[in-house]
Amino acid sequence: MIKDYEKHQRDYTILATSLVMEEFFSPRFENYYFSRTRPMYLLIKEGILYHYLAIAEKRERSRNCLQKYSFNDLKNYIKQTDVELQKYRIFLKQDHKDILESLEKLHAYMTLFVTIIILCAETPLYEKLDNKIWRLLLAARKRYDNVHKVGISLERKLLSSLEKKLKVKPNTFNKLLANEFKQFLKDASLPADIQKRDKFFFAVHNHSGHKKYSLPAAQKIIKSLEPKLEIIKNNEIKGQVAFKGKLRGKVRLIKLVAEAKSLKKGEVLVTAMTDPRYIQAMKKAAAIVTDEGGITCHAAIVARELKKPCIIGTKIATQVLRSGDEVEVDAVKGIVKIIRNK
Repeated sequence: MIKDYEKHQRDYTILATSLVMEEFFSPRFENYYFSRTRPMYLLIKEGILYHYLAIAEKRERSRNCLQKYSFNDLKNYIKQTDVELQKYRIFLKQDHKDILESLEKLHAYMTLFVTIIILCAETPLYEKLDNKIWRLLLAARKRYDNVHKVGISLERKLLSSLEKKLKVKPNTFNKLLANEFKQFLKDASLPADIQKRDKFFFAVHNHSGHKKYSLPAAQKIIKSLEPKLEIIKNNEIKGQVAFKGKLRGKVRLIKLVAEAKSLKKGEVLVTAMTDPRYIQAMKKAAAIVTDEGGITCHAAIVARELKKPCIIGTKIATQVLRSGDEVEVDAVKGIVKIIRNK
């Protein structure tokens, strides 16, 4: 079994995900964290994208940061990167008439921000921080929380325009790995399995690049990566309290951001993680439950602002709960109790 890997659901494209993965293995990223990245895995199953990341290296990166960098070092790095963030915001508002040039700039920004996003997301999760550093990283987390989501939205628009221009079938380019997209731009070739990737696709990325696997070979690796589903005792799921409160309600399971609009006022939002695109659903929800996250994650920050009961980091809520289930969210003890299955 491949130990210490976490499975994360993301509402991303294959192209954007593979670009981000490449950055994890870049000298820029590894030199900053004084660590070597372990293999990363990308899975598409029934239209849902997942990736697998090594837990141990997250802790290693966080530990290295606090050992190597002072408060002023972190503050200066964030200040320098904020200069690029301002340029990025200006770029987003520009007229993107040159599609390829705009894609190149967009992808450059998306990879540049990987290092700071990891810094602000992982370090508070795995290390005890003094208040000064915690506040610094929390403030930066808020500023960078949406850069990839906004980037992917723009990427989809640009890729759609490029497909029309080149007379390529819609929703083709976002299914390509980064190296495959570059290859297409050279010789207009597409992988033979491109139209099947919505149903199933699996690849590993390491220092040698991406390697794709067929279904039989992929299933063996996936089985070794998948953690065993925890036994649910007393119909209870446990997590970390992000904002206190206690209530009963019906579950609305959201796996893709496009489904968020289906949430009705007073339902319990259950999802892998949230981002700014979920704000309207979070406002309508009676409570929020996520698989992922720490005290500085988006769901935790927004729940505190909205004063909504919130339990994060359950790991298994989206695997166990279904829309229509009645649950009790005890965001005092950090327990979601299943009262009645649909």
